[in-house]
Amino acid sequence: MSVLDSALHQGLLSQGDLLAIPAHLSGRPHAPRARAWLHLADGRAESPLETRVRLICLDDGLPPPLLQWRILDPQQGRSYRIDLGWPTHLVGVEADGKAPHSLPQALYQDRSRQNRLATLLPGLTLLRFTWSDTHHPPSVLRPLRQALGCP
Repeated sequence: MSVLDSALHQGLLSQGDLLAIPAHLSGRPHAPRARAWLHLADGRAESPLETRVRLICLDDGLPPPLLQWRILDPQQGRSYRIDLGWPTHLVGVEADGKAPHSLPQALYQDRSRQNRLATLLPGLTLLRFTWSDTHHPPSVLRPLRQALGCP
């Protein structure tokens, strides 16, 4: 799914192309299962990690998140994006890849950004997950379900 999300995001694949894929799957092993997943492709995902977190949520029956949730900051004349969000619950998820988020400058920027988001949206719960969290889905789902108030 990450490949489809990435191809859509980069404009290498259009929605029309996506609709043509089922015909190309005909006669291939596992084609019925692959066809059933095509509707999950979403070009708003900006990384394979975002796709993975989103699919963990959907597989668990959580409501679909808003991808790239935009938060306007009128004082600074800009907007911020949260990777996955449930705006009505004031819950957001950041999917933090190791390479872009492990450098000291990135850590400071992430902290500053998170503090600004908390100021703009009082009551916001912003959860952060990494690749290692996704290898054990309950590590993602437990805190997310609690933040969303899901049983």
